[in-house]
Amino acid sequence: MKTPLAQPLRRKPGPLSGRTVIITRPESQSRELASRLKKAGAHVILTPLIRTIPPASMKGLDQAIREVAGYDSVVFTSANAVRALFSRARGLGCFPLPEPGRLFAVGEATAKELKAAGWKGGRVPTSNRAEGLARIMGRAAGQRVLFPRAREGRETLPRLLRGAGAVVSVVEAYRTVPDPAGRAALRRASVRGADAVVFASPSAVKVFTATINASRRKRLFSTCLAASIGPITTAALRAAGIKPIIEAPAAGAAGLARLLILHLKGGRA
Repeated sequence: MKTPLAQPLRRKPGPLSGRTVIITRPESQSRELASRLKKAGAHVILTPLIRTIPPASMKGLDQAIREVAGYDSVVFTSANAVRALFSRARGLGCFPLPEPGRLFAVGEATAKELKAAGWKGGRVPTSNRAEGLARIMGRAAGQRVLFPRAREGRETLPRLLRGAGAVVSVVEAYRTVPDPAGRAALRRASVRGADAVVFASPSAVKVFTATINASRRKRLFSTCLAASIGPITTAALRAAGIKPIIEAPAAGAAGLARLLILHLKGGRA
């Protein structure tokens, strides 16, 4: 008597099975989110809309690196700024850098990047807004604060700190420019449609609207969600007339994946 052949086990469909999610972040910053979404069954399309390049001049960043021990506080609002500063420090032969007495990071991804670089004492505000960061920094009068950031950064935090009496050195650590390959991938993906598009910065929103015209954006978001990382990106999406918007409370991949599953697992967006 022949033994019946074992039937292959059928994998249970994930909560995002049949869904398509476009991620507009640089690929290096999208891997964890893409992995989580794929495990949930989603079809993920990477269309990185911006890339980072060095400052036009390294003079300011080099000086800040050499004088970092003289600052009372160092503030980072992006993982890109962390990578740019520490990469340049290695190039100058200034690594390891002495950790400042007060260290602050906006977002868990930025704090994680700091720990990987060797600075482990960063405090993270519960809000991704400049006001939340200024609040946890406490008394700023007389403090020397180093703020490495993108050239295109917002002025809200430096203004708040200077208004509180701090001496703030804003240093250009990197620039963001459009990514031609990502824009081409986005044009192709937008024709096919998607269930969600993930945005992580106002810069990405700006390049998105320059790439996809208003009529195509209207068609795309008639059946698609814009998933925003943080209130600043949400404000940029609203200003561009893009909706509906769901906003992740933090930049972490786990939280954003849960949010997308919550909103996409039942019915069309």
